[in-house]
Amino acid sequence: MTNENTPIDPLEEQSIFIDVSWNTEDERLENAVNSLLSDVLSITKTKRIDGASGWRRHLRATLIILIRTYQTDPNALIACPMSNNFGKQSYRPDYDPQNPQRYDFKKIQAIVKIFADFEFLKLHIGKRDFFSGEYKGLCTRIEMTEALHVFIQRFSLEGIEFEKVLINGGMIVKYRNKRDTKKIKYDYSDLGEPKSIKQSKKILTAYNNLIKRSDIKLERQPSEQIVNLNNKISFRTFSNNSYDYGGRFYGGWWTNCKRENRRYISINNQSTIESDYTANHLCFYYSLNGEEIADALKKDPYSISKVYPRSLIKLIINRLFNCDGRRGIVNHFRERLRFTNGEDEENLYLMRHYLSTAIEVNRVLDVIFASHPILRKQRNNQQGLILQNWDSKIAEQVLKLMTDLDIPCLCIHDSFIVSIEFEDELKEAMRTAYSFYPDASLNIPEIKDKKSKLTINDKGIIDIEE
Repeated sequence: MTNENTPIDPLEEQSIFIDVSWNTEDERLENAVNSLLSDVLSITKTKRIDGASGWRRHLRATLIILIRTYQTDPNALIACPMSNNFGKQSYRPDYDPQNPQRYDFKKIQAIVKIFADFEFLKLHIGKRDFFSGEYKGLCTRIEMTEALHVFIQRFSLEGIEFEKVLINGGMIVKYRNKRDTKKIKYDYSDLGEPKSIKQSKKILTAYNNLIKRSDIKLERQPSEQIVNLNNKISFRTFSNNSYDYGGRFYGGWWTNCKRENRRYISINNQSTIESDYTANHLCFYYSLNGEEIADALKKDPYSISKVYPRSLIKLIINRLFNCDGRRGIVNHFRERLRFTNGEDEENLYLMRHYLSTAIEVNRVLDVIFASHPILRKQRNNQQGLILQNWDSKIAEQVLKLMTDLDIPCLCIHDSFIVSIEFEDELKEAMRTAYSFYPDASLNIPEIKDKKSKLTINDKGIIDIEE
């Protein structure tokens, strides 16, 4: 049991994972690097010109990591695994850091240790060099000291604006290596550039340019989640070494924003509305199999039982698309109840309350199959990624239509947030987006709204509902 006098274990605290995908041409950073370089080189005992150049580059990268964290929260902890395999093909955890500038992580780790010698950083060494879930594992945490704060302020580094360096124009593809670990692809010569991807890059560039010049922020944070409001650049992530799997939009801070925070998002000092498609993947699945959803179920295909809650039906159907049939979904929930990292509390409650045995899972499946017999033939554990590819195509068209109107629109997979004054334009774009893909338009899902908790008074000041 802990009390107010019990010290907090930094390894258990929420942290920001190191992010090496940003850059800047700001002279202030170069001045700061030059002021430290000779001391760093004296410790590394590097004399060769090419070696000094490499250390300078990694010193610069480390400073970028620290400055961007300082801009978010000067007291935030940074998660930095110190394993020798970190950032390499043999690194085993699910997370693979984007490294478009191809840094050597061992050099960054070395700079971190040198900064600890300078008393710029305090290291909280992990018990094991890995992490899980939302970066809450036991990898090493970096804490910035007052000396580093003073250094950042002396060179005015807190005012630097950074640009995200995108891989493949923002069309990132992942694959599995020989160890069956997901990795990011850097060489795209074998995939080429299909016409659709070339067009996607243009759409993404225009969208990111609009978002960069928009003021997007949180007026309140009910949760303690660390949010870097400077992370406004979006990219798409595909899977299976192909542009045909996945493709959803990530990168913008809102894509990882907790639900309880999203209702407090403002865009250009305006309150917002969030609209999403109801049962989008289920509608796609019907359409791609050439069938229509029964009229009685069209409004909400998940509302099919008086015994089981809608949220449970939705959970099982969406997980079914990632499993190999009935046996696969039973095994899936058995595993998720054993290893709960990454599951939110609502899903855990549903699983523990309704799906704790194979018999209980099968009972709910029977209810689902009675209303949606088409799901009985679902046997492809990659189906979820195929459906994600379709929802990303629709999302891309929504963003294009809104960008063409010069209206900032935030995408969270199949959900979209705009200033409340543009609610009608958003819904029209969401309906129109399906017309670009006739194969998916046999069952166009309903659109539902989640209202913001922000209001604007006559002075233009944002008030927040309690």
